[in-house]
Amino acid sequence: MSEPVSRVVITGLGLVTPLGIGVDAFRSGLERGLSTATPISRFDVAGWNTRFACQVPDAFESLAVSEMRKSLKLMGRASQFAALAAALALDDAGLPRKAPVPEAAGVVLGVGGVGLHDLEHTGMLARVAADVASGTGPMRVPEAVERHMNPLVPLKLLPNISASHISIAHDLRGESTTVCTACTSATQALGEAFRTLRSGHQDWMLSGGSDAMVNPTGILGFGLLGVLSRRNESPSTASRPFDRSRDGFVMGEGAALLVLERRALSDARVAPERVGYVNAHGTGTRMNDLTEARALAQVFGPGAAGIPVSSTKSQIGHLVAAAGAAETAACVLALHHQLLPPSINVRERDPEVELELVPGVARPARVEVVLKNSFGFGGQNACLVLGRWEDAR
Repeated sequence: MSEPVSRVVITGLGLVTPLGIGVDAFRSGLERGLSTATPISRFDVAGWNTRFACQVPDAFESLAVSEMRKSLKLMGRASQFAALAAALALDDAGLPRKAPVPEAAGVVLGVGGVGLHDLEHTGMLARVAADVASGTGPMRVPEAVERHMNPLVPLKLLPNISASHISIAHDLRGESTTVCTACTSATQALGEAFRTLRSGHQDWMLSGGSDAMVNPTGILGFGLLGVLSRRNESPSTASRPFDRSRDGFVMGEGAALLVLERRALSDARVAPERVGYVNAHGTGTRMNDLTEARALAQVFGPGAAGIPVSSTKSQIGHLVAAAGAAETAACVLALHHQLLPPSINVRERDPEVELELVPGVARPARVEVVLKNSFGFGGQNACLVLGRWEDAR
């Protein structure tokens, strides 16, 4: 184990999002203020209250990581996203696909729900229910399950399976941890990776999140909660964080993994006045946006109204367990390129939201420190503070 350090840096980004595959597609889409919301195509949503989402392009399937081809049949959609994002992050950081010192590297991954979220599993349960109800097949559920279930499906449903695949493929034999705290999962995972590196227990780590909630359970479940937008006639303008006419968020999917490495440099406390941008949780629901605006006002006081704020969800939707990682990647790019990503579809400011929003298009700015907020159902919240390398010393 190495000596404790106090500086941790982000050296690589791996992105699989509705904006495309890789950093360039993600950055370009954010800067251009693109909406990725489109009608759902992977399953039948006829007659549903919400019939659109932000979906990862099908092209990701042709980019399967060579180290994991034999494992693909064991992976659900979220694991496939995570596998590709991990490889892309390593490449972006200039690290080999196999860890040179396996015990010095690890993975902390934020994940979402399991079980019904896998379409194959959902289909199996439907066939079991129909078989039992019809009386034409086995009348006992265990027999019907055995008849219809692929024996590999249960492995897809383990919450730690994505992190396991990444660890095995890249020979990461250090810490392997899975965080499952709803919409806060990826942000908390990054915080855990940071603490592990600062303690000196590992030299570098892969961390972030992955989720695939564009599925029947995700769309119907969140729809019943009343938190999804129902603007089926205009998906591209549906996500409206902090707008007066907002009616809920747009479901998204994808993965974002970051390479974090430790650096033995002196630490520096960050005063609130140094924060030059906030990447908000900004779901576009009535209560979240108002509550977040009030929290920022409490933290920053009168200065809150002068800090630029935007929500990446307006473009890529709510990636749930992966949201915080993709949005942290947006913060990293904002710091590196000195360009703040916008909130699109902000047409009429909510008079109760006293924030300096970044509407429509990206905004050039001199930014040293940014704040990333993530708030999860159940009250498990997390915030990250990131600074530019040259400014953080």
